[in-house]
Formats: sequence, structure tokens, C-alpha cells
Amino acid sequence: MEVDQTKTYANNIFELVLMIVFTPITFVRVLFRPKWITGYVHSQMALEDKKAWERHSAPMLLWLLTGVFPYFAFIHFITEGYADKEIIQVYRSMSWYAILSSLAAYLVALPLSCAFVVHLFKYKSIDKTSFKSSFYIQCYCFAVVQFLYLPGFFCIFTEDRTWLAVGVSFMLISIFWFLYTEYHIIKSELQAGFLKSVLVFVVMYFVSLFFVSISTGLFFLMNLSAIGDFVDVTMGDLVPDSLQTDTIFVDPNINNP
Repeated sequence: MEVDQTKTYANNIFELVLMIVFTPITFVRVLFRPKWITGYVHSQMALEDKKAWERHSAPMLLWLLTGVFPYFAFIHFITEGYADKEIIQVYRSMSWYAILSSLAAYLVALPLSCAFVVHLFKYKSIDKTSFKSSFYIQCYCFAVVQFLYLPGFFCIFTEDRTWLAVGVSFMLISIFWFLYTEYHIIKSELQAGFLKSVLVFVVMYFVSLFFVSISTGLFFLMNLSAIGDFVDVTMGDLVPDSLQTDTIFVDPNINNP
């Protein structure tokens, strides 16, 4: 029994070490060699599950580590400076798992919608294996896009022009990188020319809005109680203090001539 537990702990530590090593390696490869994505994903999907993703991080893992978790950490860091605010206290009362799960459910709309559109233009019925390939390709893509886009959020919280310029620069880089990478993904997956690629981009835009609206609804459903507290706090801040009291003052001289 103790030997089995020791092996389990050793395997877990080994997997953790591999994750720490492979995550930056895979991220850099995707960043500088985006044309590599489609070929690698299809080659790994052809292998057995135990043999797949041995040389690089799996797409979902990379997306979670570089495209979701940094946003969770950033939000937590920003709210530290406003811990005395009642609305922030409501947010911080939520468990980290609930916040991270809700954030992932919201952000997954982006790779999911793009994968859906690419698969739609293949003019094939959607099956689990082929759609998984399209989704994994988009996970690699958005792992980089969402990570590069994150510094742009500093624009909301800073008035320093230097940091503002840095944030805007990263936002532009992420947009241009996405357009370049997605163009080559579409070209590779659909054997499409320039005009068809533009059409696919347009469809992606509108479909992504639909998927984001669904994920937003899912986000609200997952956090109904917390959102109710947010609304109560927000309405309490908007209503003047003189109207928030439950005590009704009655003048005794009224109706007494």
C-alpha cells in the first residue's frame, strides 16, 4: 500500500515538473511558429491517448495556464487594492474555484466559436474526434492571444502614459498575431484562398458574439447568489442614504390644527 502511494506521489511530482518545463517551451513554439499548430495537433490526435502530447503541453492545459489563470491572478491582484470596498468583499467571498471555473466558462467561448466556424466550413457533420481537433488548434491559438492581450487591461487601471502605451502595444500585437495565425489555420484546414478566409473571419466575428452571449449567461447562472449580492451592494451605493432607512418619521402635528 505504501509502495503504491509512493509511486503515485512520484508520478504526480514528475507530471508537475513536466508541466513546468513544457508550458514555456510550447508557448514559445506556438508564438514564433504558429504554422506548426495544425500539423502537430493532427499528428497527436492520430496517436493513442497515453502517447499523445508527450513532447509539448496539451492544448487545454496550455490554454488554462496561459490564457485563463493569468486573468484570475490579475483580477485578484487588482482587487487587493480595493479590499475595503463592500462590492470587492462580495467578490472575495466567492471561492477561488468558483471564480476560476466561471472565468474559464466565459473565456472558452472564443476558441469554441472559432473552432465551430472552421468546422462548419468543412461542410462535414460534427463528430467528436474531428471537432476536438479543431478545438485543440484554437486552444493553442488563444493561449497566446489571451496572454498577450492581458497587459491591455492595465489601460483601464492606469493613467501613466508609459504603461498605457505598453498596454495598447500588447493589445495590437495580440490582434495582429491572431489575424496572422488564424489566417494560416483557415488556409491549412479549409484549403482556402484570401477571399474565403476573409469570409470565414467575418462569420467568426458574429458567431463569437453569439457564443460569448451564451457563456455570459452561463457565467450568471453559475454565480446567481454572488451576482444578487453585487446588485444589492451596487443599488445601495446608488440610492441616497436618506432613502435607505427603514424608519418612517411621522410628524405629530400633522392633522392636529
